[in-house]
Amino acid sequence: MGTKAKVSGSVVAGFPSPAEQYLEPPLDLNELLVRRPAATYFVRVQGDSMIGAGISDGDLLVVDRSLRPADGDVIIASVDGDFTVKTYRRDRDGVRLEPANPAFPVIRLRPGQELESVRGEEMIGLVDGNNFFVSCERVFNRRLVGRPVAVLSNNDGCCVSRSNEFKALGIPMGTPYFQLKNREATGELCFCSSNYELYGDMSRRIISILREEAVDVEQYSIDEAFITPPSQEALGNGEGGTGKGTSEDRSPFPIPRSPYLAYGRRLRSKILRWVGIPCGVGFAPTKTLAKIANHIGKKRPEGVFLMPDDPTEILASLPVQEVWGVGRRLPLKLRAERIITAQHLRDAPDATIRSIGGVTLLRTAMELRGIPCHEERDYDADPDSISCSRSFGEPATTAEALAESLAAYTAQAAAKLRRHGLLAAGCNIYAQIFASGGGGDFLERTVVFPTPTDATNEMLRAIREEVDALYIEGTRYRKTGIVFFGLEKPGTPRQMDFFENTGSPFPIPRSPSSLLPVPSSLYKAVDALNARYGKGKVFSAAQGLGARSWHMKRQKLSARPTTRWDELMTVR
Repeated sequence: MGTKAKVSGSVVAGFPSPAEQYLEPPLDLNELLVRRPAATYFVRVQGDSMIGAGISDGDLLVVDRSLRPADGDVIIASVDGDFTVKTYRRDRDGVRLEPANPAFPVIRLRPGQELESVRGEEMIGLVDGNNFFVSCERVFNRRLVGRPVAVLSNNDGCCVSRSNEFKALGIPMGTPYFQLKNREATGELCFCSSNYELYGDMSRRIISILREEAVDVEQYSIDEAFITPPSQEALGNGEGGTGKGTSEDRSPFPIPRSPYLAYGRRLRSKILRWVGIPCGVGFAPTKTLAKIANHIGKKRPEGVFLMPDDPTEILASLPVQEVWGVGRRLPLKLRAERIITAQHLRDAPDATIRSIGGVTLLRTAMELRGIPCHEERDYDADPDSISCSRSFGEPATTAEALAESLAAYTAQAAAKLRRHGLLAAGCNIYAQIFASGGGGDFLERTVVFPTPTDATNEMLRAIREEVDALYIEGTRYRKTGIVFFGLEKPGTPRQMDFFENTGSPFPIPRSPSSLLPVPSSLYKAVDALNARYGKGKVFSAAQGLGARSWHMKRQKLSARPTTRWDELMTVR
C-alpha cells in the first residue's frame, strides 16, 4: 500500500497517573503584585531614608507608573534629575517629600524646581459637550446653526439646553416654554423637544472616541467625562502657547506651554470631525480644578485650557457658588464667614469649612488646593437598583391609565435590567398625586417576586393586584414609576422554601442547577427584535394601544436618524 499514515498526535503508553486531574498552576506573585505589566518596574533601594516605613537598604520595590499619587502615598520621584523614594505630601503650602527617618531632611520644592513622579502624571482631563442637546440637534438640522435654539424638558415644559445665541438674548435656564411661545411664532426663537434617543447615541459615540485616545475614561453624565490623559513622555513636547497668551486669546489667563494643550486640541478636533459635537477640554490636577479649567476652555477659541501650577488668580475671580460641589444652600453660610470666592474657600481653615459644609465641603476645598479627594467611580459597574418614571403629559384620572403607565415603565426598566445581565428580586411601584404648584403625595407598594426574574410578563403578573391599590377614584395623578431592588446575576444560589407551592399536585423533580434563577430567553428575543426594528415594536398589550393622554408630550420631537431605520436622514 502506497498511502502513508499521518501522525495526528501522541499517545501516552504508560499507566495514567491519578494525580493529573488534581494538578493546579503554581503560585505566581505577578498575579498579586502586578496589575498593569506594561507600567510596572522593579527598583532597588539604596540607603535607609525610609526605614521607618519598613523600606530598608537593598529592598526590591514594585513600582506602577500608571497610578496617580495622592497625599500620603510612598512614591518614586525624580527631583532635578535624581530619583528618590519618599512619602508624597501636598497641602496649601505646596509639595514636599518626607523621609521616614529623622536623620534625613524633608525635601520642599522651591519655586522653579521640578518634580516628576514616577508613579504617573498628576493630571485629569474633563471633556464636556458644548450646549450638548442643542449641538446634537444641529448635527442633523443645519438650519438651526447660528439661530437661537433651546431644547425643552419632559412634556415640553421649560428650557434645559440653550445655544449661545439663545443665551445672548438673556433668557435664563429653566424659563417655561409657554412664556416664550409668542417669540417662537414670530420666528425669533426655535425650540426642540428632548430627543433622548439621539442624545444617548451621540454620547456613546463621544465616549468611544475618548476610550481610544485616553488611558482611562470615567463618564460623569450624558455630556461630560473625566479622562486620564497619556503621560507627558507619551505625548511628547507638544505645542502650546508661550506662557503669555496669543493674539487670539482674549482671556486674562495665559496658556502655559504643555503637550496637554496639543493633545486636548487634537481630541476636540477628532470629536468635532467624527461626531459633529463641539467640546470644551480642561486639564488640572483634580476633578474640581478640571471643572474650572473646562469652563475657561469653552470660552477660548481653541476650546482647551490647562490649569496653571498656581491657580490663585483664577480662583480669586471665581464666585464660590460656581465651584463644583458647593451647592445652592451653602453660599449664604459661606458669605457669613467672608468666603466669597473660590480662593477664599481654598485658603479657609479646615475647621471653619467643616462647620459649614462638613467633610464634603472640606473635600472640595482640598481639591482646590490640588489634592485629589474625589474617588473614582465605576460608571460601568452593575447598579444597585434600576428605575423608570415619567411625568404624565396630562394628569391621569383613571385606573386604566395608572395600570398602562406602570406596565410601560416596568417594560422599559426590565429591558435596562436585561442589558446589565441582572435579575430583580422585587420592586417598589408608586404613583404621585397631582397638586397645583408642583409636588404632591406619593402612594407606594412593595412587591417581592416569587423568584428573581428579568421577564417583563412575570413582573406584570406580580404587580397587577398592587396597581389597583394605588388608585383612588376622583384623584388626579402626576406620575408613576417603578424601582427594582435585590439585583443579582443569573445563577446566584438562593435559599429554597421546603413548603414552596409549585402550583401542581405532581411537581416535576428538578435538578439543583435548575433551581437557580435564569434569564428569560423569551425577552432576549424581544429585545433583539426591538433593537433591530425599533424601540417598542414588540410590547405587552398591558401597556395600552395607540396614543395615550399619559404619554410624555414631545410635540417638537426631531428624527432619530442614528437609532431608527425608518427615521434615517434623507439626501437629494
